[in-house]
Amino acid sequence: MSEIVIERITDLPEGYLENNDFTFYVEQYAQPRFDTPLEQWPMLPVVPFRKNYPLAPFVNDEGDTFLARQRGVAVGHITLSKNWNDYTLIEEVAVSRQARRRGIGTALLNAAQQWARERDTAGLMLETQNNNLTACRCYQRYGFTLGGIDRLLYRGQPDIADHEIALFWYFPFNNQVGY
Repeated sequence: MSEIVIERITDLPEGYLENNDFTFYVEQYAQPRFDTPLEQWPMLPVVPFRKNYPLAPFVNDEGDTFLARQRGVAVGHITLSKNWNDYTLIEEVAVSRQARRRGIGTALLNAAQQWARERDTAGLMLETQNNNLTACRCYQRYGFTLGGIDRLLYRGQPDIADHEIALFWYFPFNNQVGY
């Protein structure tokens, strides 16, 4: 496996979004449970389909976007900002289908962790959905904990409201719970 290079960017390379496939297959919807490994969550099977979320990586005054390259080719990105709750919010993370399972996601999460620690935030947080099980497994392996389940977040989107559940994952730097 060739070296993964992570670089802070201000603009995406020309053609990056158009030349990469960031879709994933949905074969089931997880029924999430707190304090339970993903492998033990009940699953609701569905007729398999390909899911595509529109990507909108951006940089704001308080955040950064990092690009992953492998063999010189841009294959993934992560966008970070400091959230109101003192966590670093991973606003978007994406790895090209062709480059998955090569350590790109872990390298991007490592960059996010370094960015967050340099800014002395409380940890990392992100939101994904109960249909993106590959991403959920990645976050769980990395050490994230499921901290929130929101069954109503997508209620305003009729084509997904009955199926998708927002999952909020946390990677706290301090393991002490403050309540």
